[in-house]
Amino acid sequence: LTAVLCLSGNLWAYSGGDGNTVNPYQIANIADFQQLTIDDPNWSMSFILTANIDLTGLTFTQAPIAPDTSPNNLEFHGTPFTGIFDGDGHIISNLTITASTQDYIGLFGYVGSGGQIRNLGVEDVNMTGSRSVGGLVGYNYYGTLTSCYATGSVHGIGLVGGLVGYNGGTLISCYATCSVSGTGYYSVGGLVGRNSGYYGGGTITACYATGLVTGTGENSYVGGLVGYNDGYYGGGTITACYAIGSVTGTGLYSYVGGLVGENGGTLISCYATCSVSETGENSSVGGPVGGNYGSI
Repeated sequence: LTAVLCLSGNLWAYSGGDGNTVNPYQIANIADFQQLTIDDPNWSMSFILTANIDLTGLTFTQAPIAPDTSPNNLEFHGTPFTGIFDGDGHIISNLTITASTQDYIGLFGYVGSGGQIRNLGVEDVNMTGSRSVGGLVGYNYYGTLTSCYATGSVHGIGLVGGLVGYNGGTLISCYATCSVSGTGYYSVGGLVGRNSGYYGGGTITACYATGLVTGTGENSYVGGLVGYNDGYYGGGTITACYAIGSVTGTGLYSYVGGLVGENGGTLISCYATCSVSETGENSSVGGPVGGNYGSI
């Protein structure tokens, strides 16, 4: 009897499903969501959201799913999310995270290789972190986000984005309308803080951002869509994307652009109509990009 209870435990933990791609675990209420936040052995499995989830009244001090378990370390320590999360057109609203000294902050702190998030909206986020901070994902390492969006406000020091803080994977048909701000060195973007990936990673296609983007640190990269677009070994490709909003940079030696702050990758069929301003000395400012050593 004990063995049967252990094997059957996950069948009782959610509102249904067994975690495979045909019959994913069902997230239908707050209790299911809270179970997911502690179910790290199953973060490689499949999940589906079957109803809207309102997190009003809850305040998190780390990413609810796949958080960094060793704060104040530059590298991620913890269990990445490598499974499938299908929002099925539903939303998770009013996510509040207060973690000003911690990295890898988002609904998902770290999405690992092969991880997939799709058809999900996160609305009215109120999020504060340090580095790798995004409304949906803090750090995306070769994962894929499809038809996702974020609204609200996202704040951090660096690698801060309305949807994803650091993207080394693939974004398709996503958007963010968040107010985004970074107060220290490095990248701030309306959709993604830094887009970078070796050997074809860091791909953004048919996405947009419309929020207010502000970067106030020295040596920073501030963009309406992406703060810094890297192009290592063929990565850093942005195609058919746009940004509408306002972009402001304040700091020495900064790069500020309506679409991308600094581009070292490839931009194809993109545009920006953002107002762009910079008040720091020795800085580079442009309508589409602040600085470019890549391809447009």
